[in-house]
Amino acid sequence: MVVPFSLALFGVACLCVEVVTVIANSEDTSELPKPQSKVYFWCSLVAGLLLALGSLYPEYSLEPHVRVVGVPFATVILKFERGHWIDFVSPLIFPALVGNAFLAALFPQVLVFAARKLRRSRASDGRVTAP
Repeated sequence: MVVPFSLALFGVACLCVEVVTVIANSEDTSELPKPQSKVYFWCSLVAGLLLALGSLYPEYSLEPHVRVVGVPFATVILKFERGHWIDFVSPLIFPALVGNAFLAALFPQVLVFAARKLRRSRASDGRVTAP
């Protein structure tokens, strides 16, 4: 069960990075013209909501008869015994689901941040003119 614990630690680290990225994006987009900042906001919001919905379904196998539902925070562990899947549900299922949804929903903010930094570096090289 080292894999779910490692993924949970990775998930916490990613959530921290995403929160910092959201703060940086809000400061960066405040300098943009209003229509352009709305485009960034709405596109990342819609993509984030779609990813949050998709975050409810991922699963992976630990062993041939053990499946874990939820990435990076495990929500349910399923074990195949005597012809049936037995589920082991943690009392922390709700925080795990919320954590997975937030991680997925904030991911587009990281892409916006990376795209803006790349565009800025190209603009400083003189290859692209952009804010």
